[in-house]
Amino acid sequence: MKLAPIIECLRENCPSFERRVFGAYAWFNIDDSVSPAMPCAFVLPSGVTAETATTSTKYRQLIENHFSINICVSLTSDDALGKTGHDYLEDLKEEVFKAVLGLPLGYPEQTNRIIYFESQSVNTSACNRARLVETLDFAYGELLMGSITAQQRIIDALPILQSVRLKAKNFSTTDEDDKLVTAELLIK
Repeated sequence: MKLAPIIECLRENCPSFERRVFGAYAWFNIDDSVSPAMPCAFVLPSGVTAETATTSTKYRQLIENHFSINICVSLTSDDALGKTGHDYLEDLKEEVFKAVLGLPLGYPEQTNRIIYFESQSVNTSACNRARLVETLDFAYGELLMGSITAQQRIIDALPILQSVRLKAKNFSTTDEDDKLVTAELLIK
């Protein structure tokens, strides 16, 4: 899963962030001594789940990529309960939804659109008393197909079938041996 397209989409379509949208490195290296301008957002990978693969003739497997967008807003001393900050988060969530929900990533025939499925307030070392953070969880499905698998390389290495010769007996209703069909495959 590539996060750069999501980060760039948020930078372009969420004016309230003023392009302050970052990736996992920035999130995991933030501490209380760092105070990024607010509001800002961080896009983080959350994992991948996969369905059972089908591999009889061509490899096909649906996977679901999960990612989170952490939205950070400032809290002020007169907003000790976070009411104003929380309401501002709701406005920012709407911007994020308009930017990414339904967005197709990759090739349309191999990738589903982004969906939203959960949010929660975050309590981590990246949050101090001056920040309120909400994590929005998203996912999109992707179809892994033969062209990016070892199976395709193995199929491509098979010899080219140049000719086929088949022999079959005529069937008779009285002769038991005629129920056996013989076939011969010749590859030249």
